[in-house]
Amino acid sequence: MDFEYGGCIVHLTAGVDGGTIVAHARIEVTPGSVSSGDDTHDMEFHRDFVDEHEALEFARERATAWIDEHVERAEPAAPADGYARPLS
Repeated sequence: MDFEYGGCIVHLTAGVDGGTIVAHARIEVTPGSVSSGDDTHDMEFHRDFVDEHEALEFARERATAWIDEHVERAEPAAPADGYARPLS
């Protein structure tokens, strides 16, 4: 699942590792936005997820929170639900 949020492109995946579901988020800061770190930030979550949907939702929430904290937006703020739009 890929979407745009706060001047970034977020790539979310979930898979099984060692018998447990693991979620991944890769955040790519787009040109024109300023990050307090690198232009790409990777996150991995090892939790007791019920299914891949729950894992993806958790990763989405954590990724948008990271963007809110670390990226200065060069565009208008995203909608209140934090979901801008999916990428084609």
